[in-house]
Amino acid sequence: MEQPGEWLNRLAANRTPVACTLMARRVDNATSGVTNVATAKRGAKGDTFEIGESHVNERAICQVRYRPTMFSLFRQDLASTLVASGRASLLSGIHVDESSTSVIDGSTDLKNLQDDAKYLERLGADEFEAVKQNRGMWNDPNVRNERPDLVEEAEFEQTASAGKKLWRWIRERIGL
Repeated sequence: MEQPGEWLNRLAANRTPVACTLMARRVDNATSGVTNVATAKRGAKGDTFEIGESHVNERAICQVRYRPTMFSLFRQDLASTLVASGRASLLSGIHVDESSTSVIDGSTDLKNLQDDAKYLERLGADEFEAVKQNRGMWNDPNVRNERPDLVEEAEFEQTASAGKKLWRWIRERIGL
């Protein structure tokens, strides 16, 4: 059985090259009086940061890509890999409601927001497949009990007849 963090530790031990795209920052409300302490443009080469003194209680919301092998041409998304293998799960997306924190410095560009939404949809689909196939932590009954809605939907998709699926689809479309 794999220990928590073991896969990530192997990734670090192998000195796997990664690329990180900063999407936003999560700061404690007590320290969020200073906004725009760090400034960076999404996708810009050579991002520069000006860090103030309030950076101690901040967390980055970012997308991390890595090359699984030294000779890989394309980078893979770390979150997708972890979620698809059942090593991580989604709570409610990028902006989890925490009343004691705020998300700042996120992009307000419509294209970036649409891309972020598509990315979260892909992560959700990866998680759903992991649940259906009992991968990783989804093989544990305690974890499955924590997300009964997701587990029930996955089991319905696997076991329901075509007629039941069609009836559900019709009911959802007409609002029953």
